[in-house]
Amino acid sequence: MFSFSLIVFSSVWISFCIRCWLFSANRNTWSSPVLCVDTTALDKVIEKQFKKDFADLDAFTLDVLVKLYKRRPKVTKQKIVTNEATARSSNPFHVKVEDPDKAFLEAMTELDSDIHRPDILEADTWERFVEARTFKVESELKVKHHNQKIQDLNNYLQRLGDDDDCMKSRIEKAFQQLNDLREKKL
Repeated sequence: MFSFSLIVFSSVWISFCIRCWLFSANRNTWSSPVLCVDTTALDKVIEKQFKKDFADLDAFTLDVLVKLYKRRPKVTKQKIVTNEATARSSNPFHVKVEDPDKAFLEAMTELDSDIHRPDILEADTWERFVEARTFKVESELKVKHHNQKIQDLNNYLQRLGDDDDCMKSRIEKAFQQLNDLREKKL
């Protein structure tokens, strides 16, 4: 009975330590929700700044550029690669993904080629546009990655909370059994 209680206590203690580590004072790491909010705000500012950067163009040309700016290639999602060791692991960060953005970035490179340049645009304006759109796409990818990491952390934390609740109920049952044995002994 004592070894069971010790195992339960140690698993609860490990769970508590992991929670403290996740919510430590080190808030400027990649797992920080604050960083994700800052990245999202920066992404919105970049989008608003686009029209200001191309204010020197006429309205029709700007309209065409805005449509091209918002255009993204359709890319199918790649399959997540796992093995038995990662399947048994309770840590969500062991899952390996074969560079999910590689195909997307290659498709964006295709959209950035001169073939897709409208006839009404000069080459230097097209280069400015490509730089602006590339910067925006990189910002979108950062936001996407930050949101995914936060979602993974929340799922992991939820699992830890569920494990913690399970351990608490097991501890309560063990204490109840211990008290029942003490009463029988007396």
